[in-house]
Amino acid sequence: MERSAFSILIVDDEPWARRELKLLLRLRSDVAIVGEADTVANTIEQLHRLRPEITFLDIKLRNEDSFSIFERTRVESQVVFLTAHADHALRAFGVDAIDYLVKPVEPELLDRALARAALALRARLLARNSDLEIECS
Repeated sequence: MERSAFSILIVDDEPWARRELKLLLRLRSDVAIVGEADTVANTIEQLHRLRPEITFLDIKLRNEDSFSIFERTRVESQVVFLTAHADHALRAFGVDAIDYLVKPVEPELLDRALARAALALRARLLARNSDLEIECS
């Protein structure tokens, strides 16, 4: 059985940055953009409502720091930080980000980030299925 496209949420306060990422992602058949957000509050709402599998998350959202999202809610999505701020990488991996891309995004690095996210999602699914099998035994 073939898997459907991975659902993606794009979070950036710059419309041009969201547009650029959408252009790159629309070249792929294995992803579906399900939403966009530009503030911390809107991102939290979108994460809960849309339940995206992968979230591309800018670090600075207007006058807010997107790391506060992890303090306010549980993030189930695989997170790829996408930012102009290269100095936050250690902090990003501290919240279990799957990758960290610096703008402007290079298509090869985007491909790598999506491959990492896909592997992590498959591993989570396998673990969940294993847990179900153990419960049913």
